[in-house]
Amino acid sequence: MKQTIEIDVPDGKKAVWKDGQVVFEDIELPKTWEEYCKRPDRKIGTPYITFFLWSDEKDKDVTYGVEQHIVLSREKAKQHFALMKLHLLRDYYCQGWDPSYLYDEQKYYIVCNATGFIEIDCTNRRVPFLSFPTRELAEQFVNNFRDLIIQAGDLV
Repeated sequence: MKQTIEIDVPDGKKAVWKDGQVVFEDIELPKTWEEYCKRPDRKIGTPYITFFLWSDEKDKDVTYGVEQHIVLSREKAKQHFALMKLHLLRDYYCQGWDPSYLYDEQKYYIVCNATGFIEIDCTNRRVPFLSFPTRELAEQFVNNFRDLIIQAGDLV
């Protein structure tokens, strides 16, 4: 007979069956985009957006997407790619935590200004793009993905 049990798993841990019992192990978060891409547990689905980038021979600075002129420069294309990577990494770091409906709960979010200065702030109202359940997780994210955050710039 098969039985189902429910257990509360502490934040930052995963439940693993070892030697006939459930044990909690730390979730090891990726520190680079490349490390994230190698994770067997990352969510892989059908892509909804596919970008094909190429340059116009007459103007090396112009980058085209699926439709011409979606992204007008190579820098803007890189900025949007960085934003998409940050989106996937944020979701992986938050492990299912969804701040969109938690208006009474404190959220810690990352802001990057035009000069590349990054700060972490908190709110219990709005839901900024790079929101995390704890300041520690937001700080870890900044430490690991500072370059991507700066590259995404004002889109963050």
